[in-house]
Amino acid sequence: MQEFAESGLVVLHAGPRKLPRPDDHKPAFPPSYTLHVTPSNGEGGNFGGDDFQSFEDYSLRDIVAALYDVNPVSCRSPKAAGASTTACARGIQEHFRVNMTRESRTLDAYVVTAP
Repeated sequence: MQEFAESGLVVLHAGPRKLPRPDDHKPAFPPSYTLHVTPSNGEGGNFGGDDFQSFEDYSLRDIVAALYDVNPVSCRSPKAAGASTTACARGIQEHFRVNMTRESRTLDAYVVTAP
């Protein structure tokens, strides 16, 4: 392995990398406003098209962060009932029996700097 690294040669793959087609991650059921949750198959990503949205291998925190377009670090367990305007968020609330609201509040922050 050391000799190969020192030779300056490059490993080439025999076939080209396959680019995903638009409907590769499209669910196998007709469009609806019903949330469908299935076990992860190890592949992950956020896929969507004109008539579908598919979040694969996402945790509940990550999917809430993606729906509300916030950093996952700022997502906390909901403590009060709230209403959401998106069908996907409503489906998550019904399926996982959680209530989600977006709120702005101040929190203590610490800044670490290098000398």
